[in-house]
Amino acid sequence: MSLTEKLFKVKERGSSTKTEFLGAVSAYLAVCYLFIVVPGMLADAGMPIGDATVATIWAAVLGTLMIAFIANYPVVVAPGLGISAYFAYYVCGAMGLSWQAACAAVVISGFVFFILTVTRVRQAIIKAIPLDLKLAIVAGIGAFITIIGLKNAGIVGCGGATFPTHVKISSGLGKVDYVIINAAECEPYITGDHRTMLERPEQVIKGATLLAKCFGVDKVYIGVEANKQNAADVLNKTIAELKAPVVVEVLHTRYPQGAEKQLCQAISGRQVPSGKLPADAGCCIFNLNTTCSIYKAVCTGMPVVSKIVTVSGSGVIEPKNIECPIGTPITDLFDACGGLREDTYKLIMGGPMMGLAQYDVDVTVGKGTGAMLAFAGDEEKYVAEPQCIRCGKCVGVCPMRLEPVFMYKYLQKGDVDTWQNVLHGMDCIECGACAYTCPARLPLTHMFRMGKQKVNNARMAAKAKAEAEKKAAEEKKEA
Repeated sequence: MSLTEKLFKVKERGSSTKTEFLGAVSAYLAVCYLFIVVPGMLADAGMPIGDATVATIWAAVLGTLMIAFIANYPVVVAPGLGISAYFAYYVCGAMGLSWQAACAAVVISGFVFFILTVTRVRQAIIKAIPLDLKLAIVAGIGAFITIIGLKNAGIVGCGGATFPTHVKISSGLGKVDYVIINAAECEPYITGDHRTMLERPEQVIKGATLLAKCFGVDKVYIGVEANKQNAADVLNKTIAELKAPVVVEVLHTRYPQGAEKQLCQAISGRQVPSGKLPADAGCCIFNLNTTCSIYKAVCTGMPVVSKIVTVSGSGVIEPKNIECPIGTPITDLFDACGGLREDTYKLIMGGPMMGLAQYDVDVTVGKGTGAMLAFAGDEEKYVAEPQCIRCGKCVGVCPMRLEPVFMYKYLQKGDVDTWQNVLHGMDCIECGACAYTCPARLPLTHMFRMGKQKVNNARMAAKAKAEAEKKAAEEKKEA
């Protein structure tokens, strides 16, 4: 009898050395990602990543050898993602313990679990847990791994806000029953999403399918404006081929159809309350190219390294959609489009309605850069000293049913409280419709952005003051 047969009784259990070897290799390949992910989590807690990596590997090696030679059980034992995340993000993060103190707690808990195991209390607890809860834990760990992967891939909202996608998903799990893909590219000039739907429909649909599985919903809705019917047809064809749980909703062509709150109401029929987010109405909205990034990260392992940018405007000689690496200078984009006209007077990053004018060309493409526009000639009508004529046109076009004429006046007077609490100025989505329609050319959107900044600065100051008072009280108590 060979040594392996004596130790592990391979043939006695109806297996073979080849089978066990292949099983060992498969098990290793299945868990080797832990040697990267777990040290990364521990590094977030402050632990040196080199030490964390060595500790993770040795824990897996020693644990597996012990389970093999003592328990004679063919499984891999390694540090778990759940407990590592709890260690890094709750104990060291939320609770504020140092990683050294947390490690001491881990040692103590190890002795406690050893006693529970020896006395068979642990087995009794495990048996007492319902099967549904056990399955839910497994699904939760899978969702957690996905979220960590999306975080590490650097996926954010590509529509311009660049809100972290992993935060949106994790905060919406169990609360959302409508998952919506925003393909309503409603601002003029911008056509990057349109080209993506025509040229990469499989990425869109497969990314949407992944979101359906992640949120546990039956359908994912893609909102497409009616002026992009050819894109809707391509998506529907791909959905039929892949048998995907995705529905394309063709919406009215109007601005700002692509705003989150408007898109939520158009597809789900639900109105987002004042001061709330779509998630509060049971909806979670993702940009079209964000969905493609999710597919690339999950299915190909490719992080966000590039962005599709529309380069257009009257000042651009050859307007194009360009996929370029993140960090590309905008001068390179214009050069790729044949350069700029001599009479170009304005550069805008983003769309003409919600974009931001650039005071120089020393900027680069970011994850939220959807367009770079250049305008020439006298397209913009500038008024040196604009005066409101109280025509009310700004009120009529506001998609949020606000009163821009009064919001502007109160901000002019410095009354931010009334602007925020009475006129609901923070509900402004900065669509620019009021400024566009204003015959007096009042800088309405610019003024509202300044008002939001003042409110946010006041909130940050109040938070800092509260934290300082709390710290002073704790120090006084300790003294």
